[in-house]
Amino acid sequence: MTDAPLRVGIIGLGVMGMRHATALASMDGLEFVGAADHGAPRRALGRPVVATLDELLAVGIDACVVATPASNHWRTAIALAEASIPTLVEKPLAMGPGQCAEIEAAFTRAGTVAAVGHVERFHPAVRELRAALAGGELGPVVNISTRREGGPPRRRDGGLLLDLGTHDFDLTKWLTGLTYEVVATHSTDAATTADVVEVAEVAEVVATLADGARATHRFSWRATKRVRVIEVRCAGGVLVADTAVPGADPPVGLQLSAFHDMVRGRLDPTDARACASLSDGAYAVGVAARAARAMAG
Repeated sequence: MTDAPLRVGIIGLGVMGMRHATALASMDGLEFVGAADHGAPRRALGRPVVATLDELLAVGIDACVVATPASNHWRTAIALAEASIPTLVEKPLAMGPGQCAEIEAAFTRAGTVAAVGHVERFHPAVRELRAALAGGELGPVVNISTRREGGPPRRRDGGLLLDLGTHDFDLTKWLTGLTYEVVATHSTDAATTADVVEVAEVAEVVATLADGARATHRFSWRATKRVRVIEVRCAGGVLVADTAVPGADPPVGLQLSAFHDMVRGRLDPTDARACASLSDGAYAVGVAARAARAMAG
């Protein structure tokens, strides 16, 4: 085991890319050494910003964060797998289940650590909720409902269900251990096109989970107020987490720390404290795809 800092590069310096860069700049054992981004200034936080992945590899990196638009995740992640670079890919993992499967296969062939940035797993309120559920005192889960609302993102790659939905599809399975059995979707503003997921700005997903539990998710790009609420109703009580309220420790930094421990071999990828796996990311994208098909009719 080396004591040298893990040299981390970032691909994509948008909002999430800069959050990662800022967090890395203040973390022990990790070093932000540079980024690749076509449109960014040539330096960020005092580190070089180059135009291509090949140039970033030439800088010398031990690991990489992919924070590009979702439409670029597939080709970028596979290139990093082929270079045997441990990689954290922002959610959603890719634009569809087929691309997710190719990413998983590429990292399996390479034998390289990879994870997905489902960062809300690291929000303290979510961690507390999961611990309470794992304790079992409230009995089995009966229903989980979420609301994820706010203004539209700068980019809409893949649409509402990939942008917002994958957060809650992942959290539902991670918190409850229950998989999605039946998925139905309603939208008040969906156009009747084959690619309906691209144009809907408000949607509600209602699902039956394993063991007969229910899930209801509301997503909106039109809300004037940012809402991030998870409510889990069990046989013996109700648990609520509000992730719109900042925790004491920024989740991005906690996630990077877990990723660091995974790369160094100090944290097993199956541990609940680890980052979401590629399989987890693919599952969330798969539920989004099912919801999109249900919306399309």
